Amino acid sequence: MSGNGKSARAVTNFEDYVAVQQTTKSAENRKLSDLAWFLNDLTISQLAPLPVLYKKIEALSPSRHSHLSLKKSERYKFAKNAEYVPIVADEFFAVQHCYPIVFSISDPACAVALLGGGTCRNQFVDRQGRWLKGLHVPFYVQRYPFISARTLFPDQNHIAIDRAAIDLEENAKRPLYVDGHPTAVVEDAIEFCRWYSTMEKTMLEFCADLEEKGLLTEEHQLLDRYMKSGLSLSRFRIVDEKRLIQLPSDTYLRWGHKGWLPMLQSHLVSLGCLEIYSKEVS
Repeated sequence: MSGNGKSARAVTNFEDYVAVQQTTKSAENRKLSDLAWFLNDLTISQLAPLPVLYKKIEALSPSRHSHLSLKKSERYKFAKNAEYVPIVADEFFAVQHCYPIVFSISDPACAVALLGGGTCRNQFVDRQGRWLKGLHVPFYVQRYPFISARTLFPDQNHIAIDRAAIDLEENAKRPLYVDGHPTAVVEDAIEFCRWYSTMEKTMLEFCADLEEKGLLTEEHQLLDRYMKSGLSLSRFRIVDEKRLIQLPSDTYLRWGHKGWLPMLQSHLVSLGCLEIYSKEVS
């Protein structure tokens, strides 16, 4: 995301990179069994910007990753420099009392949890890499180092991994593959990524509606105070409550039917965290 305006597309998942590759490779006469043919030798680290946290994304496959194991760890050193991470629909309530929920200026807009705000570090990960006790760890962080991708066939899923992840090691206790078959580590990751993608879609639809109705603003006293305190919020927006109360009642009814009203409420409640942060660093 850029502080000077909207970027071409929000990069919150691996699907954007797949779309780029589709423009340079042809899938004609490929069989369904070759679903991931164009991903098998693909490393996307040369494309920028990469999704938050990720450094070297590779399509997961037994031919490339059968020797790898994922260490079981409750440490989050990989997220120590994350100033923000995207959040999905099902965690707004858990996030609201922990971190400010704001919206990107990118296209499409997405909801994010602020973890630093210009400090170049995550304020919620200590020097040992532990997430502060009692606080919700965003699902985006829990999903790491895996990430999902829709391929040329929309009804199929493919999973990728950050090959640079510090918890990846060779020939240890939690292998990704055994005899060429995915272990529970990979199968669980696939299920989590599938669920995450569903929740992400709901979040993006909600954000798109806020955008369409002109409810997202960069001009707000809370944002101004936060930036004056030395922490940059120039890349983010919040809901304009003055415009919000002017919406017709049928909009609220539609949002209620879609299950979006709790997300809106969580965003507004979370701005109390923004107020606290601005006072702490002023």
